[in-house]
Amino acid sequence: MSEEGELSLLDDILVGKSQKERGNPYRNMYSDIGAKKKYKDGDYSKLNGMAFLVFVAPTLFFSLVYGLKYISLPHFWVMVWVHEAGHGFWGLFGSRPFGALMGLGNELLFLLVPALFCFKEKKLYYAGCALLLFASLSIVFAGGYMQSASFPNGTSFAGALTGRMNDMNSGSHDWAIVFGSLGVIDHSFWIGHYVKAVGTTFTFIFLFACVIGLMPAVSGVVPKSLISILSPGAFAAFIYFSFVFGGHVEVLISFVFSIPTLKRLHSFVISNS
Repeated sequence: MSEEGELSLLDDILVGKSQKERGNPYRNMYSDIGAKKKYKDGDYSKLNGMAFLVFVAPTLFFSLVYGLKYISLPHFWVMVWVHEAGHGFWGLFGSRPFGALMGLGNELLFLLVPALFCFKEKKLYYAGCALLLFASLSIVFAGGYMQSASFPNGTSFAGALTGRMNDMNSGSHDWAIVFGSLGVIDHSFWIGHYVKAVGTTFTFIFLFACVIGLMPAVSGVVPKSLISILSPGAFAAFIYFSFVFGGHVEVLISFVFSIPTLKRLHSFVISNS
């Protein structure tokens, strides 16, 4: 047997003739780039659809069926556990005010960190907006909670679980502890008022944006930018706050974010007039 034949035989023994006949497995793994890309696009569409079902659909359902008073009920059922876990966990690493603050902080970490990962990929912008819908609802809840810091009343979550009704006081109220340590508890009502207004504005912006952008997102349409998703939702929110409900904070913020959509509408009218 020649030297070339011996090398071929050795290659068959070490590598395996069947594998040799199939070719380089690593080359085959990346040979069909188009199929790999379609598979990824399908995954992105599924993730966006799941984000709608988990975050947007329950919020929309409760707001339409039971009224806007209950828009945050699905959020509350989930995030109250994250909120209370934040007190218990982060309270181990800091002062009492820090532990009180990290109820909200844990909610935002739970939602904003995955949202940031979504915003690294344009095809997942929709899923990031769905996460920010729940983050906005956390801000709404925090704002309402802040407003009662100077006169704590009602039943805490722990009191509801243990049957101790009307147990809320300045020692168990999160924002009474936080604002008391900062010396601004006398201004808690107005701080909470504006925080709640900002949260309400972004809640409706993200809710409308997720409803308007659902079909493009699950169809695999890639948005040009994040504002291209937000702006139509902001325009719908601007109309809602202007004619149905809303103060000057809600109207102003929604108007600012709706400017790109207003510009496109203006260009469309000019070009067709």
